[in-house]
Formats: sequence, C-alpha cells, structure tokens
Amino acid sequence: MVVSQFRVESKSATAEMAAFHTRLAAQKEPTRGDCSTGFLAAFSMAAALAALPVQATAQVATGNIRGVVVDSTEAVIPSAKVTLTNSGTGLQHIVTTNESGDFNAPFMPLGDYQLAAEVAGFSKKVLTGINLQVDQTATIRIVLEPGTASEY
Repeated sequence: MVVSQFRVESKSATAEMAAFHTRLAAQKEPTRGDCSTGFLAAFSMAAALAALPVQATAQVATGNIRGVVVDSTEAVIPSAKVTLTNSGTGLQHIVTTNESGDFNAPFMPLGDYQLAAEVAGFSKKVLTGINLQVDQTATIRIVLEPGTASEY
C-alpha cells in the first residue's frame, strides 16, 4: 500500500513537472533585440546614482580669510575682535582671535573686504582693499599699537 501510494504521488509529481516544462517551453524566449528588462535595470541604477549628493571640488564661490593679530613687539594678542566687512554688500562677520592670536573666517562671499581689529589697551586698526577671490585663502597680519582708553 505504501509502495502504490508512493508511485501515485510519483506519477502525479512527474505529471506536474512535465506540465511545468511544457508551460516554460511555450513562453517567449528573449531575443537579442528584446532588452527592456536590462534597460529598466540600467535606467533605475542611473536614476539612483543621480539622486546621490555630489560634492563639487572645482571652483567654489567663497573664500577664506585668516590671519594673526600681534602688537608692535610681535607678541600675539588673544581675544581681539576682528570685524570683516564686505565693501560691496555691507555684510559683516565678526571673529575673535584664539590664544595664539589667530583668527579664521571660512566660506566668506567673494569681494572686497575691510578688516577692523580691536582689543582693550590698543588702538583700533582698520585695513582696506582686501580682495577675496574664488577658492582663495587670504592671510592677513594685523599689527595693533598701544592706545589710550578714548581710542577704543
């Protein structure tokens, strides 16, 4: 009984397998000119890659202004306020020097700048005509002279 049951299942499985192969053979085989599936895959991949963020490494529409503030004896001046003013737009950016007297103003819009440095005990110093160009880092040295209380 087990043997006959096995054979019945075996014949049934064989019949199903034959039917499957017949349906498979009846399907249209892809030809060389029929590449719609490949095209869709390539198009999907291109669209996905196009959606990824891209960082431009060519020209940048900004520049950097950095520098150091020192006194007349070449000693660095920490905590000095440096005001960078774009002469064309009036845009102001204020930075403070660190313990080494250095300041840094990254990603500044292009144009002509005026720099003003001030700190208690020194005269305010104003520099003009600093032209910031594409992807440039302008390095500025500002020398402050001792001053009176009325000068700041």
